[in-house]
Amino acid sequence: MTGRPSPGPVVLLGGWEHTKGCECIDELVTEMLGVRSPRVAITPVASTLKMLPVAIDRAKNYWKRLDGTVAVALPRREDPRPALEALAGADIIVLTGGLADRIGPVLLETGMWDRILDLWRCGSAVVGSSRGLMELFERRWCLRAPRPFQLIQGLGLFGGYIAVPHFNRYWFERWAPRMGPALQSEGLGLLGLDERTALVGGETGFSVTGMGYARVVVGTSQSVHAPGARVALGGLVTTSRLGPPGDGTAPLTSKRGLHLLNN
Repeated sequence: MTGRPSPGPVVLLGGWEHTKGCECIDELVTEMLGVRSPRVAITPVASTLKMLPVAIDRAKNYWKRLDGTVAVALPRREDPRPALEALAGADIIVLTGGLADRIGPVLLETGMWDRILDLWRCGSAVVGSSRGLMELFERRWCLRAPRPFQLIQGLGLFGGYIAVPHFNRYWFERWAPRMGPALQSEGLGLLGLDERTALVGGETGFSVTGMGYARVVVGTSQSVHAPGARVALGGLVTTSRLGPPGDGTAPLTSKRGLHLLNN
């Protein structure tokens, strides 16, 4: 990974990773990395037992078409070593969709999140899709009863916003903006991403890529960003396990935020 930007690119994807329509997103990432045949590690922690083989097969078939290879990094609490080894040498690490409540605890307890951050700091790309997208933020909505939409802790790569995937489905684009004032009182904005749509970039700014739109809600204000639009994300910060690679002592919290500005 010598010669790559450090840290690597981040992909905030609104869902349906590894499906038709996402090719332009992943081709942009491989171009940013400067690789022709990317080594991809998927972490399908959020998948149910029923959907796990589907997620794995879909990823392998998808990346084969893009001349990539896929390793499955699925940590087991009793022995996370095979999953940690699967991450070795990965150009791209993908947190796939599924059930958000599974992702954070498993990745933190097994040391996977620290390893992912180490790789990202050394130039690997990190992709969060659907529930994986939600978890990349310091705070996220709980989607389960008895208290849906309660704010709970995420993994915390970003602060200052909550992320809402699948924004063009489930009427999100109609009712989610109404949550803006309540979120603003908590010091948060809302970042909504349509399916097969991503913000791709890093410290120098992000671009909207894919089939839909990115929406930013702050209080009562909403802005819509079409594919090709540049969006500057100020305050990009690893709020989780800050410090040099291998340092896992910092708390999972930060007062710094993520700010979106038209560029």
